[in-house]
Amino acid sequence: MSHQSVLVYQKPGFLLLEVHACTTQRMFVVDLATPVQQFLCPVEPSELGNSLRQLVLHARTGVAHPTDWKQWEQQWLVHLGTRSRRAFFKDCTVCAIDHSNGQFELWATQTNAVGSSMNIGQPLVVSAEDASALGRGVLSMLAQAQR
Repeated sequence: MSHQSVLVYQKPGFLLLEVHACTTQRMFVVDLATPVQQFLCPVEPSELGNSLRQLVLHARTGVAHPTDWKQWEQQWLVHLGTRSRRAFFKDCTVCAIDHSNGQFELWATQTNAVGSSMNIGQPLVVSAEDASALGRGVLSMLAQAQR
């Protein structure tokens, strides 16, 4: 089974879900063709979990690998609805999500002011079958994430 990746950004008052696609060079990048999903907080865990399950079902592979990274980044910022990395990440926490073999692996992250991040702690593994548990897990990881 293939691997899918999603990032959940928590901003004051809302969450954004961003799906990644695998390029022709086997690198995961934001899928600019898939709209970012937004949820106002508080969000119902089952609604969040169901949306994540739907996103990974439609994750794409074999998308063109970016060649002009500066142009790609500008498109990504527009995709997020922001002017700059610094403006977006100044008040943002992130949960990184990997999906494969019917399971979601959820990671709290430590993110700096320009969006570079690393996973922290241990992942929470959740079955794809339980949307509510998936949503609760994401919210828990966001609570543990650091800026």
